[in-house]
Amino acid sequence: MLSLFRINKFFANILLLFYVALLWSSIFFVDSPIDMGNGGYLFQQFFGDYDLTTLNSKLLAAFLVFLQAVFVNVICSSQRMTEEVTLIPGLTYLLISSSSPQFLCISPNLIANFFLILALYEMFETYNIYSCADKIYNIGVWIALAALFSPPYLFIIVLAWLGLGILRANKFKERVILLIGFISPFLLLFTYKYWTDSLAQFYEIQFFQNFSFFDFKNVERFDLLFTLSFFALLILISLFSIKTYNYRMKIRVQKNISILYFSLAISILTVLFQSGVNLQNLMVMIPALSILISINFVRMPRHWAEIVHLFLLAAVLVWQFIPLLNLS
Repeated sequence: MLSLFRINKFFANILLLFYVALLWSSIFFVDSPIDMGNGGYLFQQFFGDYDLTTLNSKLLAAFLVFLQAVFVNVICSSQRMTEEVTLIPGLTYLLISSSSPQFLCISPNLIANFFLILALYEMFETYNIYSCADKIYNIGVWIALAALFSPPYLFIIVLAWLGLGILRANKFKERVILLIGFISPFLLLFTYKYWTDSLAQFYEIQFFQNFSFFDFKNVERFDLLFTLSFFALLILISLFSIKTYNYRMKIRVQKNISILYFSLAISILTVLFQSGVNLQNLMVMIPALSILISINFVRMPRHWAEIVHLFLLAAVLVWQFIPLLNLS
């Protein structure tokens, strides 16, 4: 099955739609309770009045995940993150982002990941370019928009600061541009809310409701165990594969991989300072994890890659459908 996605054609991304349909098929049969948290100001404005557990909402979420997978493929192909240009990075993104029933809905983290992926794309594109003020500004804007949907993504600005230091010479002017881009969406909202005399509402939704320290919510034991074990396994694989990722890779790719590791580390901050932490807060790790794990798939002997992929796919599908057996 994995061989179908070893294709070096952009239009072949349409195959990912069938993979999404398979991974999200449980939404037609299983009605799992979902805890998605409060979300930021923009999430409340766009989705606060809607029932996000309906089938139509979940179908929209599936389409958004598909688009994110396509962008992950664009990043990996443009940056030559894998030795072969394939659809496997996007496929890996879909597999990980569908690994828990808690992920199968429109959530603040799902939408924030879209902007995080765009920020990574812009960041990687700044390497070895003399003047790229527009890209640096855009990085700040994308991160701010991510934070306005999921407030703990504010910490991703640290990733951007470190990432520019890895990819480029340290220039004070560029750091200022990054911060201006980051502040701009907030400044526009501050101005609008101040003009409409509702600034206190913005503070409450965007900050006070969403930040705490080490505030974990109760999660069903089996759901917690499976999802955390899956993510722990992926993180361990990525950590033990550092030499593999850098082997015969260009300097540019090695720098990008370093940024992805920093992304995983900074993701911990978004969890530690999130109010009412739930499984959905793990989604911030998915963009970095999916790219790193996809390198393992590409470099693995093809028959082993097929076996591992089918095992993971079967495990995810079983976990999604297991509520039909009343075992969880």
